[in-house]
Amino acid sequence: MKKITALIFLALILFVYFYKPVEIRASGFANAYLRLSNQSASSPLSGTVCAQASAAGAGSEAKIAITFPGSFTVSSDPNDWTTNTASLPQGSTPWPGIGAIATSVSDKTVTFASDDLTSGDLYCFNFAASSSTTGATGSNLNGALTTKNSSNNTIDSTVYAVAIVLNNQIAVNASVDPQASNLPISIESETAGSPFPQDTTITYKITYGSTSTGSVPLTIQAQWYDGTIEGD
Repeated sequence: MKKITALIFLALILFVYFYKPVEIRASGFANAYLRLSNQSASSPLSGTVCAQASAAGAGSEAKIAITFPGSFTVSSDPNDWTTNTASLPQGSTPWPGIGAIATSVSDKTVTFASDDLTSGDLYCFNFAASSSTTGATGSNLNGALTTKNSSNNTIDSTVYAVAIVLNNQIAVNASVDPQASNLPISIESETAGSPFPQDTTITYKITYGSTSTGSVPLTIQAQWYDGTIEGD
């Protein structure tokens, strides 16, 4: 009986010594960002997420979670959150297995399904949400991107920041020079006869205008080498 007990005890020691549990260690993405479609305050929430898995991240991705800034309004209905992979940034790859709608929403965190990511590739997808808006300017504008495995263990994670501006903080001014076709002009003689005798005063009528919708400065210059010009 003592021998059997000793063997069992030895087996337990060997099991503990050789058994090494599998650990999932979280790391940071090699590259990741969130870009909003509209950065003005209280605008409809949509944008693009891109991420490059780190080589150090262990495990197989099954989820991608977006944590939005605290000042954002986030719909709690997963059906309000949709994705697509159209018109992605150049050089990126559509995010594999990205769900058409969210799988869950918890407070400010929206989670979508994902397939395994290959380190070195930049994956992207677009998102849009109903009943969700950006926040106010200058208030709690940090969020997070996180990939997880099927056991909900974190694989890669990063913190991002976005800028929210007032509508009148962005203005674009442009000017376009008019073309000759935008400035019609015609010249016609109001003095009958041709050729004209020496010292004849000839009156010309100049008609001009602009087809441009804006104000266009216009200067007319006249030059005649066979006589002199009177007036402006």
